[in-house]
Amino acid sequence: MAITHADGSSSAFSLDVSSSTQYASGFQVRDNSDDGYPKGSLERIEFDRDGYLNGYFANGQTQRLYRLPLATFPNIDGLTPLQGNVYAMSDTSGALTVQGVGEGGTGLLLPETLEASTVDLEDQFSRMIQTQQAYNSAATAFKTMDEMLVTVRDL
Repeated sequence: MAITHADGSSSAFSLDVSSSTQYASGFQVRDNSDDGYPKGSLERIEFDRDGYLNGYFANGQTQRLYRLPLATFPNIDGLTPLQGNVYAMSDTSGALTVQGVGEGGTGLLLPETLEASTVDLEDQFSRMIQTQQAYNSAATAFKTMDEMLVTVRDL
């Protein structure tokens, strides 16, 4: 057999199978069957509570694709603040340690949660309406007083 490589060179070899034997039984063709999962395309991705990015496939399978690394510092107050709510390591912050979610004092990951508001919106809207009505009443009172003063002045 001769093989031509991508760079144009070629190699030749010979394969002698004349002394090959088969011990179990005679040669026969068998049906080939799959024993794995069917083909599936990636449908969606989500983080889980352990910090893994999971891929969900059309064939019903889930695969861990990536693990979110978290960094901790001995002195977080020593980090250097940069523009855009970003911080950089400094001499006073100490060296970073990269670990997984929830390991060695790192934070927890709560995917698909919303930050709970500390404000009761119903109360805040009620107060806003009351304040607006008080402002309108005060403005009307000042306007009425101004008109009365103009009338008194003109008399």
